[in-house]
Amino acid sequence: MTGRFLRSIAGVAAAWLLSVGIASAQAPALAQPGVSGNNVTFSWSATAGATGYRLDYGVGSGAYLGGLTLGNVTSYSIAAPNGVFFIRIVALPGGETSNEITLQVPAPPSAPTGLVVSRNGRGVIATWAPGSGGGTPTGYQLIASLTSGGADFVIPSVAPAFGGGPAPATTLYFRAVAVNAAGQSGPSPEVSITMPEAGACDPAPPVPLSTFAFSGYLSVSWPSIAGATQYVLSAKLNGQELGPFGFPTSVTRIGRVVPLGSYELSVKAFTSCGGQSPDSPVTVLNDGAPPAGPRSPDPAPGQRLSLPGYGRDVINALAAERPDLVFASCREFGGNNRFMFESVRRLRQRDTRWGLNWKRGNVGDVSQDIVAFNGSALPDEGASTGPSASNFNIWIVDMIGGHCGPRPGPNWEDVTGLTLERGARAVWTLLPYIEAGFTP
Repeated sequence: MTGRFLRSIAGVAAAWLLSVGIASAQAPALAQPGVSGNNVTFSWSATAGATGYRLDYGVGSGAYLGGLTLGNVTSYSIAAPNGVFFIRIVALPGGETSNEITLQVPAPPSAPTGLVVSRNGRGVIATWAPGSGGGTPTGYQLIASLTSGGADFVIPSVAPAFGGGPAPATTLYFRAVAVNAAGQSGPSPEVSITMPEAGACDPAPPVPLSTFAFSGYLSVSWPSIAGATQYVLSAKLNGQELGPFGFPTSVTRIGRVVPLGSYELSVKAFTSCGGQSPDSPVTVLNDGAPPAGPRSPDPAPGQRLSLPGYGRDVINALAAERPDLVFASCREFGGNNRFMFESVRRLRQRDTRWGLNWKRGNVGDVSQDIVAFNGSALPDEGASTGPSASNFNIWIVDMIGGHCGPRPGPNWEDVTGLTLERGARAVWTLLPYIEAGFTP
């Protein structure tokens, strides 16, 4: 009797445990990832009892080539190569697997926005802007037609702009689409113009400005306007006129260290028929502050923070994901800075004290595998140890060992002392990173 009673209680307990989910953890649910260019962000639901997760990837459904072991997180971002991949998330240590999703990199671009078409004598000027989200466009098509919704002329363009002519004396309808390796976007909203026999002269399209202020450095850029003959930058500092400043059409970006204060900026494009853009002013505060982001507190003056210990893991993970960038950074392979810039981007997600070091202390000379950590209380841009080697406030790290040998790979060697012993200055900078189009 006692045995039957105990077995009955045990059965009830087991059924209860199963019903509340203790005996079988729920699998994570993987959402469709967000794709912007080649940057992919995954997110999934948490699994009770999981201490970490693994991201499995492959090029065939159910056939996984490898996995990335992650911490106890429910999102992960990565710069992915081009292709079609099959992804799942595995909860650890239980091994519960999520649904499988198909990832296409790059994704097709989104539809362009802001199409403006202007008449420049008998010619036509068209400008538009890339849409938000989706894959990065590699080119565009301006579709022109004699009827609404038609496609009589398809004009390819690398940039989001077109200038040409002469156009026929009739009503013309225009749409713009973006393209990349994954396909074509939807069209922009249609706009139309009517071209007289003698032509016409419309105002030039507005010139949108992109600005960035960082530790006293101010960068201003704008898109090229096809058909423009000159750009004129108007500037005010704290309400006082500074300009105008004229630039040839070959110049679409300027950047320099300027006085601190509030700047009101606008650029006008001038066309051959006499048209000019309307004012589109923007205001930017150049207060000397570093960009927003995670940042370790300042040490006491004259002291420096320790070199963070996570750097080697960040670089090893990048090298495993993108060996092509490691090899491309070597001069024998047509050296470039993509490995270094992506390293800086990932390190700055941890701490915005990460940046670059001018090679051998020479301004304008940037290595392809050297990063720097501003461990001092000095402002970021230009932070330096000065001429004396007794004040080691900036850490300098060489990220690739045997940099241009037969098999370059991650190294993460602190070379601060060695660099200073050779008489070079440790100078922290982000200017090459910014000028290359990256956001700090």
